Amino acid sequence: MSTVQDPAATTRMDGSDEIGAMDTLRRGFAISPELKEGLGLTVFFAVVASLGQVIVPVAVQQTLDRGLNGPDGTDVGFVVWTGLACALALVISSVASYLMTSRLFGAAERGLATLRIKAFRHVHDLPLLTQNTERRGSLVSRVTSDVDQVSQFLVFGGILLVVSVGQILVATVIMAFYSWQLAIVVWVCFAPLLISIRYFQRKLSEAYGIVRRHVGTLLSAISEPVVGAAVVRSYGIEERTQGRIDHAIDDFQAASVRAQKFTVVSFSLGGISAGLANAGVLIIGVLLGFTGDMTAGRVLAFAFLVTLFVGPVQMGTQILTDAQNAIASWRRVIGIVETPADLVDPGAGGQVLPRGPIDVRFDDVTFAYPGGLRCSGRSRWTSRRGPGSPSWGRPDRASPPSPSC
Repeated sequence: MSTVQDPAATTRMDGSDEIGAMDTLRRGFAISPELKEGLGLTVFFAVVASLGQVIVPVAVQQTLDRGLNGPDGTDVGFVVWTGLACALALVISSVASYLMTSRLFGAAERGLATLRIKAFRHVHDLPLLTQNTERRGSLVSRVTSDVDQVSQFLVFGGILLVVSVGQILVATVIMAFYSWQLAIVVWVCFAPLLISIRYFQRKLSEAYGIVRRHVGTLLSAISEPVVGAAVVRSYGIEERTQGRIDHAIDDFQAASVRAQKFTVVSFSLGGISAGLANAGVLIIGVLLGFTGDMTAGRVLAFAFLVTLFVGPVQMGTQILTDAQNAIASWRRVIGIVETPADLVDPGAGGQVLPRGPIDVRFDDVTFAYPGGLRCSGRSRWTSRRGPGSPSWGRPDRASPPSPSC
């Protein structure tokens, strides 16, 4: 019987901290396949919901250029039918948005339920030596607050991410159709922010990885004196315990503030880019109108489209922050699930032992401490005496071990 196959591996729960974001997502989807169920139909509903976002700008443009300022004067019938068509399209897009949201909520919660069950189950399969390398609160935070952080992103940030990406693509296509010159103006204004997203993504990933570790340390510092309150009081170490809690709180606060600095910078860049885009569209749009290349309806529709473009980009900074926080949490949960377990509960189908004393035999036992050499030998120990016997615990026959450590 081999109790530990890889002593060093069994105590490493942070081995997944170095994997990238895409690898984290792939491993997360592999652990929780429910997250991918019905994804194609959900994406279809998201596309329909995104198309609904550009209905109003298109309706405004058609009403001004062909209804109110038509070649033959005001066409009231066209205005009425355009309004009715717009209302019907909005109803359809609203239904699609509801179906998309409900499906994303359901898939996310089913997948996270599987993740919670697997994580809790695997914790009980881990050897005590591995569990003892983690402080009590740190291990608890991996299967509670870290999973909750992933859940918050999937049911909130994930929905906004899907809708925002579709909204940006649709708005870009419509802007290019109306005026490729103004579309270029908008993209040039947002180019610095889009180029810097990769940099902020890397920095936020590192920052929130530190934040999640401080969460575990904070929970450990709080839970240990609560569980051992009698020991703290009897040994008179209240001040030292309080100092350790205060230090953990200060470290968590400092790490969170450092992470939020990157969020503030990226959000500010989004606001500056939005202001430049709106100003550029109005100025260049009016100039193109004087040359006859742009109608009043298209300029007004472009103002709406820029708003649809700006909103998701500014929300993208918050989504990016939540995503990095969730990915850092997801890595910690994956670290538990992927930590090797040397003894796994076989579950159903086990053998029912008879009542009373049983025979015990240990054969070819190996052991080692983490990071040390493995001690092994042809050791054999057998006992055929039950509890209560004067000889209980003495071997019937044994061969001395020949350790190799």
